[in-house]
Amino acid sequence: MIRKIDLDRERVRMIRSGKAIGEFKDLIKTRLFIVESPNKARTIGRIFGRPVQRAFMDLQTYETVIEDSLLIITASGGHVLDLSMREGLFGVLIEKDVSNENIKSFVPVYTVLKKCMNCGRTVPEEAVKCPYCGSTVFRSVKNSINALRLLASQVDEVIIGTDPDSEGEKIAWDLYLLLKPFNKNIKRARFHEVTRKGILEALRNLEDINEDMVKAQIVRRIEDRWIGYSLSPVLWREFNKNYLSAGRVQTPVLGFVVERSREASKKIELITIETEDGLKFIVKAPRGTYNKLIERGYVEVKGFSC
Repeated sequence: MIRKIDLDRERVRMIRSGKAIGEFKDLIKTRLFIVESPNKARTIGRIFGRPVQRAFMDLQTYETVIEDSLLIITASGGHVLDLSMREGLFGVLIEKDVSNENIKSFVPVYTVLKKCMNCGRTVPEEAVKCPYCGSTVFRSVKNSINALRLLASQVDEVIIGTDPDSEGEKIAWDLYLLLKPFNKNIKRARFHEVTRKGILEALRNLEDINEDMVKAQIVRRIEDRWIGYSLSPVLWREFNKNYLSAGRVQTPVLGFVVERSREASKKIELITIETEDGLKFIVKAPRGTYNKLIERGYVEVKGFSC
């Protein structure tokens, strides 16, 4: 016991003199754990006991102890950046070769999002009125970013636990770039179930961000913009409904439905039959059945009409 006390005293002297910097590890680390949904952040905090809840600027945080870590759990609220509507073609600059005018590259330009306080949807940065509900009250995500940056500067490690798909990977990448100047120790956690076992397994096996998935999401978002923002106004004009949208998925699916409908209409026809008692029912029959009924005289039978 005396030898341990002497050793601790020697360590304190070395630390005070600056000779022991980096030689001794902290007994407990502080870690900032960022997920997408506020509900998910609250659930994870409660999985490990009753968390300490704090309102930190624009964020709600949940503090709990997991193994050797003080975990501060909070949520980004989804995407924090999106393509700007003020730059290039729907947020994408098209760079051309000066000599031959051939397209050299595409450069997406991103901006901080703002959200409608009434319906919760994200809107373009230049919008003065929400296109979905008409509200004029907005909240910029910039406030949440500043809060995350301040939290990141006060912890030993930042863990980004957004959804394990390409969209979640893009959100993780954006957060990584925004927080990197304030904390160099940033890792990615992927979990497929919000359980004690799933969270602990993810925290024990931290990874790096998959840049291939990020690139796939960037291209996917550009396709959404180029297709959807070009075709959606056509739908609004034709159907007089400004909430309809066309996009990367909706447009080809709509075309598929129309094509299959046309094919089906070539093969079948609907025949409405009414009895003299006033009973009506519809019969689906191969195309040309109605003409055959006329040719054979069935439609002239008393009590039936087609």
